[in-house]
Amino acid sequence: MVDPDKTGHEEAEMVPEGFKFIKEGKARIIYPSNEDADDVPAFYNPAQVFNRDLSCAVLEEFAVQYKEKNKDFIDKMNSEKKAENPDAEPWKFRTLEALSASGLRSCRYALECDTVDRIIANDISVSAVQEIHRNSKFNDCEKKIEIANKDAIELMALRRAPKLNVPVIDLDPYGSATPFLDSAVQAVNYGGMLMVTCTDMGVLAGNHPEACFAKYGSFPLKAHFCHEQAIRIVLYSIERAANRYGRYIEPLISLHLDFFIRVFVRVHHGKKHVKLSCTKVGNVCRDPQSHGFTHYTLGELQKTENGSKYVPPQVKTASSVPYATNLKQGGPMWLGPLHNHEFVRAVQSRIEDCDENVWTTKVRLCGLLEACLEELNDVPLYYHMQKDFGIVLKFSLMKQQILRSAIINAGYRVSSSHATTDIIKTDAPLNVIWDILRAYVKSKTEDLNLDKVDEHHVKRKILTDVQGDTKISFDIAQDKGLKAIKNVIRFPPLPANWGPKAAARMQMQEGQKLDGKKKTSENKDNDGGVRQLSKRQRIKQNKRAKRRKTEENVPVDPDPALSTSMD
Repeated sequence: MVDPDKTGHEEAEMVPEGFKFIKEGKARIIYPSNEDADDVPAFYNPAQVFNRDLSCAVLEEFAVQYKEKNKDFIDKMNSEKKAENPDAEPWKFRTLEALSASGLRSCRYALECDTVDRIIANDISVSAVQEIHRNSKFNDCEKKIEIANKDAIELMALRRAPKLNVPVIDLDPYGSATPFLDSAVQAVNYGGMLMVTCTDMGVLAGNHPEACFAKYGSFPLKAHFCHEQAIRIVLYSIERAANRYGRYIEPLISLHLDFFIRVFVRVHHGKKHVKLSCTKVGNVCRDPQSHGFTHYTLGELQKTENGSKYVPPQVKTASSVPYATNLKQGGPMWLGPLHNHEFVRAVQSRIEDCDENVWTTKVRLCGLLEACLEELNDVPLYYHMQKDFGIVLKFSLMKQQILRSAIINAGYRVSSSHATTDIIKTDAPLNVIWDILRAYVKSKTEDLNLDKVDEHHVKRKILTDVQGDTKISFDIAQDKGLKAIKNVIRFPPLPANWGPKAAARMQMQEGQKLDGKKKTSENKDNDGGVRQLSKRQRIKQNKRAKRRKTEENVPVDPDPALSTSMD
């Protein structure tokens, strides 16, 4: 167990041979020295320290607010328990970490979140559960951590009854969290919180749209707003899971961080509000040539003489986007707000008051949350200045501050995004932005270089079009948002090899060996001890041999067992 009076050197001496001492926040764990070995008992990724720091701050703030809001209900429930059984345990604020792995996060919750009474640390792997036992004992927080060895879906399904619901559920799986959402939304309390991580960014960002549709029920677009699009697809997936059980979500903080998505959502009950979900989700239509986009919700609430009714939306066409010729549609996805600004401010205030030696990512956390507050919360998606506008006009555009000022001077709002740099997020219509950019290009050069541009090219259409009635002024405007984020650190340089790790190997039964690393065919040996090549490698080798023989004018006999077609 950790003695607060002991130094780090003395604690390190307690670590068994073959293990190393890891300190993160107020927690310390012992972990195998060789992380690439086949017998590593549980998953641990140092790159997720930012995620864990943020989660501790959010959990503590939510627990404080939850207890204050439900004080009367908690007191009433405790009184009823005592009336039935004087020795009954009072109500506890429990947090369920469904996929605990090494148990580091649960230990940090136990040590750093004073308002949280109990943490249920669960993992399906026997070896991981043994690590949780070891690390909770090492941190002297055994009394606060309840350890379970169950399938996460089964464990949450057992807590569907309202009396067994928990206020907070943390889902941080390897890859997608969608398999766990149905059971999670049923196991969380009324007004409780889900903390969800998804690390399959390649799927969410549009590299594998068919896989995204299979997992999340949404077809992503390949665009420069892919990071925010990924957040909105995850929120849509959680909302749909909640709607099936008469629940709906309120995003508190929704983030794209490094290589993963992390969202914190409050889950509410109410069939009346569930019906409104069709007005919060929708599709996005984008023109691949002009990079312009628009969106529409899947349903609209229309007022009638007798009240209101839900009607189908008006589908967008190419005429909805200036200079567009062909719209590609993606979605459905969440189109509502990403953050609750009041909650973000409360978490930011808590982080500012914390010890930087405990939360080592404090500076970046404050910068990130400041960017969330500056971000326009009612405007879905954004444009990248150079990759969306500059590449279309084939022109080096102005600094971001100048474009932001021009949009403000035209009478519209503008912000950046927490997700990435060089971003313009605005409620200005796209034709206003093109008017501003057209005026800027013409002010910088008389020769527009349109001689070699095809008459149907979008650049020619934009630059030769008649200027609209947009007020054009490039004078530097009072931009409170830009001023707020100017001196904060949002995107610090990251260490080498900072990213996702290989999936954990599990031990499903005690006494059973850990699942080993998958061996590729190139590493397998045949019975004679000679390394076998994979089919793909043999095809490449055969093609190289053919080329060499052809160059030397020597006939070559192909491998009869090899076909150039890939099965």
